[in-house]
Amino acid sequence: GGMGGMGMNMGMNMGMGMNMGMNMGMGMGMGGGDGSRSSQKQRQVFFNKNIKSMCAAGNIDGARQWLRRMKEEGCNRDTYTYTPIMSYYKRRQRPDLAQRVLEEEMEADGVEPDTVSYSNVMDAWAEKGNVAKTRALLERMKSRNVERNVRAYNAIVKAHVSASQPEEAQRVLEHDMGADGVHADTISYNIAIDGWARVGDIPSARLLLDLMKARGVRRDAHTYNTLIKACVRANQPDVAQRVLDEEMEADGVRPDTLTYTLLGRMKAMGV
Repeated sequence: GGMGGMGMNMGMNMGMGMNMGMNMGMGMGMGGGDGSRSSQKQRQVFFNKNIKSMCAAGNIDGARQWLRRMKEEGCNRDTYTYTPIMSYYKRRQRPDLAQRVLEEEMEADGVEPDTVSYSNVMDAWAEKGNVAKTRALLERMKSRNVERNVRAYNAIVKAHVSASQPEEAQRVLEHDMGADGVHADTISYNIAIDGWARVGDIPSARLLLDLMKARGVRRDAHTYNTLIKACVRANQPDVAQRVLDEEMEADGVRPDTLTYTLLGRMKAMGV
């Protein structure tokens, strides 16, 4: 019974904390009757911080409660208001709900989605391997003149990789990005290398690594771990060991925990 009472008290205290915070928000709204821009900005930041905190804690109902109060008090919403909510749905693997926020809620609120807004939803669809949805959002960005950056295109690369389409992923990397004035980064190449590694095509993965070197794109432990993982899957322990002992060292890349975990797994298999 004592534990139940403690649970109730904790719940009540959390509720009281939220109410106190909301009352503070109301106080901030009522104070500064001059309607000064700085006062408005302070209130906006206050609400946005609380929405972000609730989403980070996994409390979407609490976040939406803050959003409702924000609207009731006539406090302007912006992309910082909605981004944590979309990120929450992305983490919960619900790209459909993230997109609803982007296309319906922000639209109805007169908030123009920015590059980060679109990228969040694109990432969510990419994880599911839904190329059509991810690409449709990129086209929407173009039609609305929203800047496309490397993160947006990395989502397209990731979508193709998740859909077991490494050729298309590499095409995005080598052609589509450049055509849009976007430069592929380490993450772009790592995702594409992983695409070839997943289907066991180590030569194609190696060619991309060589391309990274030729273009001066920084390699990191993740780049080489992806290659080692492919070698382990393909029962090529000697190649995996060579990647670790020679290639990583020559490239000035330090092995990380995952590198040694992969090699440990290989030895445990008796390969």
